[in-house]
Amino acid sequence: MQWRIKGNKLTKETAKAYLESVSGRAALLPLLQNGKLQSFFPSPIVISTVDDFINEITKVNVYNAIFK
Repeated sequence: MQWRIKGNKLTKETAKAYLESVSGRAALLPLLQNGKLQSFFPSPIVISTVDDFINEITKVNVYNAIFK
């Protein structure tokens, strides 16, 4: 990814753009279908669509816990 290759910090906006891209969605869809995206989040958060995952993972507290 960009921040690893160029040594740049990955912004929340850039991460969201990657995830929302056609290739990002294509990569996330199989993970949604086999339940892997749900495993990122505890109950009661329900991840039933790729958009649910993108919205949850780009929340400030979640993003900071993963990427900062």
